[in-house]
Amino acid sequence: MNNKLKKILLNVVRGTSVPVSNFGITVLGIKMYGGHSWGEVINIQLWSFFVVFLANWGNKEFLLRKFSTSPSSISGLFSSFFVTRTWLLLACLPFFYFFSLQVAVLMVLFTALLHVYNSLESLTIYFQKFSVHVWAEITAFVVVVILFLMVPEFNLNHVLLILCSSLGVKILFLAAAHRDTLIDFSIATRFELLPVAFPFFLIAMAGWLQSRIDVYLVNYYLDNSELANYRVISNSIILLQSISAFALFPFVKHLYRSKSLVVKKMELVLFVLGIPIVFFGMLGTYFLANFYLQVELSNTVYMLAFLTALPTFFYVVDIYKLYKEKLEKTILWINVAAILVNFSISIFLIKQHGISGALTGTFISQWLILLLVKWRIKHNTPPL
Repeated sequence: MNNKLKKILLNVVRGTSVPVSNFGITVLGIKMYGGHSWGEVINIQLWSFFVVFLANWGNKEFLLRKFSTSPSSISGLFSSFFVTRTWLLLACLPFFYFFSLQVAVLMVLFTALLHVYNSLESLTIYFQKFSVHVWAEITAFVVVVILFLMVPEFNLNHVLLILCSSLGVKILFLAAAHRDTLIDFSIATRFELLPVAFPFFLIAMAGWLQSRIDVYLVNYYLDNSELANYRVISNSIILLQSISAFALFPFVKHLYRSKSLVVKKMELVLFVLGIPIVFFGMLGTYFLANFYLQVELSNTVYMLAFLTALPTFFYVVDIYKLYKEKLEKTILWINVAAILVNFSISIFLIKQHGISGALTGTFISQWLILLLVKWRIKHNTPPL
């Protein structure tokens, strides 16, 4: 197999292994403990995800650019930025106000482990340790399955401990893979990096809000069972969208350095393969939900999910073109527009139409991003 093609496929497997694992855990959790109980776990996770995102502070995008321009400083950049960002985990303190002491402590542990795991992603992508990442995800998922089977009755504390254990397994795998970089780890802080990385954080925040605001609205307005069902659909959308993004990640550093014919070819490949990938992915979700989970969702929900997942395949390369031309503000404002549209439509429709109402806002916002990105590329950005 051509090395470049092998690299693409391996990174797609690496990247999708995370949403596949999340999707699998959600499905297994609903099957074993019921939608209402698993909705309680999702509610807990949403708090932690927000804090982890805050502490991430544009880590991956910022460091990948820095690594490409300063390869001799990778160890120092990674460790100092990690230690500096870790201070932002103080945002976990409200956990102790809203939850019991035991749950709050486990939430802090889960959040801290997820922070470490996410931080290692920049090293994995840059050094292309994709196979290690895949094995880490597979092993951690097997651990979750085994521990779930050992705890057949739902207990929130036990479930959180199981999820923490899976993160610990993944961290051990990645830390071992990057030991040559981490051996020079320094606890020095460099708070001056936070304002430098702030534009990347703003862009990531806009993208995160745009892709997650529907889940938080569902969590607020609908009950735990509907939240769990919605996570099945939203996780499948994220999984399908991730295929397009992760296919490009092996070439990100080359994209920033020079012109790349490979990226142009990838744009065409993603455009051609997008529809069948999303179609069969959503078809699989339909059969899984209906025949394994016995969750009956309307055909409208699956059609909206299909239309929501598709646009990413058409604009993901253009996003990197805008990054290459240092048009981060353009990406930010496009995402802000999508957030406003998504929020306005979802909050209006979700009360009356539930899951389909939330999906409608996300679907429209995704196609708005596609139109705005294509317009910006056509009128203002030179070709790659």
